[in-house]
Amino acid sequence: MIRFFTNRDLSSKLGINLAKWKRWSREFLPPDPLGGMQSGFARHYSIDDAFTVFLGGHLVADHKFSIPEARRILQDLRPWLEGAGVYLTGKIQERFKRKVQPVVKEYYIYISRDARAPKGHPTFRYSLKGILSRRSRKRGEMSFEEEQFIEMDIIPGSGIEHDNFSLKILNISAVLSSFTQMLNLDKTLFPVLANDQE
Repeated sequence: MIRFFTNRDLSSKLGINLAKWKRWSREFLPPDPLGGMQSGFARHYSIDDAFTVFLGGHLVADHKFSIPEARRILQDLRPWLEGAGVYLTGKIQERFKRKVQPVVKEYYIYISRDARAPKGHPTFRYSLKGILSRRSRKRGEMSFEEEQFIEMDIIPGSGIEHDNFSLKILNISAVLSSFTQMLNLDKTLFPVLANDQE
């Protein structure tokens, strides 16, 4: 299934101002090989391109990263996002053949600035929290939720320790789920969402 969207489609369905969507598109995607101000061709977005712009915009608008920082984060996270089944392209066959154990129901990406990075060169640390199960519990008058989860580095060697003053938590499962819902996409196309309904 190959679907393409225009700027107007995406702006309208995702509830993002058209001028802002176009600006984010220019910032987070390479130049359109068919497009340009004088070409007469409107840009068409694959689902993966649309999600890249949507995620980049989310990092800027909701997490308050600068455009260069968001660009760097997208670049750093791309291999994990492809391998986890957030993007449709890439190693599709391997992704669908692979059995993911343990079964993760929801993914959170922890992002913090690397305090050792030189000024003007954004560098980040990333770790992943995968929720395996979550249940409500009650003890006397107190109610609470109990979670089972796994934690790991996204980029080997980047370390799970974070600078707590700059720590941001990206619920990548929720962002992708919202994106698929707004565009009326089949969630089963995205292995990363396979267990979120169970």
